[in-house]
Amino acid sequence: MTLTRPVAINGAVSWAMNKDIAKQLATLEGKVLRRMLGVMKVNENWRQQDNKELMQLFGDLDILSIVRISRLNWIGHVSRMESQRKESHLFNVNPQGRWL
Repeated sequence: MTLTRPVAINGAVSWAMNKDIAKQLATLEGKVLRRMLGVMKVNENWRQQDNKELMQLFGDLDILSIVRISRLNWIGHVSRMESQRKESHLFNVNPQGRWL
């Protein structure tokens, strides 16, 4: 896990993840990995590595998978909490009425 991941996904368990946020996180990860891993030399030419090459070199899950796993871990944690805790109550509440 790179140093930027904990900073970039701090509080991600409570985010409303959408396509825009997912794209921004993937873009950030690609930029950071390119900066860390640099360019590669192919046939006397230097070029930037594409995302698949970066992830193969890095050898870890991508940032979106880590967010999904952390959200699942948080849901498991909240589901095991005592029912008197606020987090557990909010997780298990069944709202009534109409959405405005």
